[in-house]
Parts: sequence; structure tokens; C-alpha cells
Amino acid sequence: MNRADLMGLTFGRLTVAAFVETRNTNAYWNCVCQCGRSATVSACHLKSGHTASCGCFQKERTSKTHRRHGQSSTPEGGRVLRGSAYMSWQLMKGRCLSPKNNKYSEYGERGITVCDRWLNSFENFLEDMGPRPSGMTLDRKDNDRGYSTENCRWATYHEQRMNQRRMKRDLEPIRT
Repeated sequence: MNRADLMGLTFGRLTVAAFVETRNTNAYWNCVCQCGRSATVSACHLKSGHTASCGCFQKERTSKTHRRHGQSSTPEGGRVLRGSAYMSWQLMKGRCLSPKNNKYSEYGERGITVCDRWLNSFENFLEDMGPRPSGMTLDRKDNDRGYSTENCRWATYHEQRMNQRRMKRDLEPIRT
């Protein structure tokens, strides 16, 4: 490969500035990112689009989608809150929207939906439901309707268990 092949070309946010070396038949180039940082990247990663920035693009994407509401981690350690409203919101969406979710057949496939107000806004979900109280889970009052302000509540595990479809069927009186 001619070393000048990539000189001056732009790939994503990276502009190729100088040839660095060849390692194991891979040519490596020094690139300057639009943010001002430099990065050494292999020619094959540049050409394939695998590397399109110094890493700043991924950081921007992550900061915009995962931490903007400030509820996804604990103040003391930065760990994901297992018992948080944020986790309940994420799990609710997974059950209703993702065919790969192991609960999808009981939710999304049955037509259980997430209201438009909550679908893409954790802030709206938190505003409507409030923080998740300790020992409580997200529960739908009517199990044949979707997730919305009118149909959801924080409930104890016992309350939720008593509200399950199969539990309600088992408790119905037998008519003769």
C-alpha cells in the first residue's frame, strides 16, 4: 500500500495526518479528530468505518442517552440501582418492545404497550410515578391494559402476586 493513499482524507470525525508504521501488514495512521485530540488508527478500521472518532462520539452518545436524568446510578458509587424507578422503566420497556426479552410473550406479544408519554422519556415516567418505594414493584391495575399513569401503581410483591391473571382465575368462584 502506498503510504500517501490516505493522507488528508477524512473518515467520520478523523482526518488522516501522518503515516505511523506497519504492524503485521496493517498500516497505522495518526489522525486528528474534530474535537482536537489525536488517535492512531489502522487503515482497515478507517476504511471500514469501524473507527470514526477518537472516542469522543461514543462518549457524547452515552452521556445523552444514559445519564441525562441522573437516576441511573447511586450517588455513592455510580452503580446501577437494581431497585430504582429507572430500572423498572427499562424493564417495562423491554417486556413490551423487545421480542428477545424472555417476558415478551406475556407482554408485547399480548398487545401490552407503553404509553407515548413514557415510551422515550424516563423523566415523564418519574414525574408521573415518583421514585420507586423500597420493597415495591411496578404493577398494572388492569392486566389487559398497557402501562400508563392511569393503569399503574407501585405495589408490594404480595399485592402484585394477587393481581396476576392466573391468580385472579384461581380465585374466581366456580359457578354451577
